[in-house]
Amino acid sequence: MAWWSIRYLLPRLQTLTPARTGAMTVIERVSLGMRTSLCLVKVGERYFLIGVTPASMEYLAEVSEEDLPESGTEPADPPDFAEILANSKDKVNMFRSQLKERSGRVQEGKTRK
Repeated sequence: MAWWSIRYLLPRLQTLTPARTGAMTVIERVSLGMRTSLCLVKVGERYFLIGVTPASMEYLAEVSEEDLPESGTEPADPPDFAEILANSKDKVNMFRSQLKERSGRVQEGKTRK
């Protein structure tokens, strides 16, 4: 069973487009890394969350149909890279100013003694 899963089922689950094979459908695949992913698979009328790596597949949970988003619902837009970069720069600048402020207080404390 494990050999069959790795040999035949794993390549189907790792495709980028949903694969239809009779009663089983890969509804969605989310990449977690270079070669690992989560797959939402529909078998008959049931939905399963499967973890996939190059070496194995693991059943994680059964998902009820009520927990799934409506089919007309569009996924949220990914954040804009420029916005992420600007936020990161702001955080770095804030951290630097806090460090300078704290180091100034430390220097003042040393000169008073």
